[in-house]
Amino acid sequence: MTRLLEIRQGVLNKNDVLAGGLRARFEAANVYV
Repeated sequence: MTRLLEIRQGVLNKNDVLAGGLRARFEAANVYV
């Protein structure tokens, strides 16, 4: 159970990093979301 939560948290963290990278890229292109 704990292991699944850790994996799920890791996936969420990875998604947050990807979203942050995309947001930074959009802002660099002067596109605000």
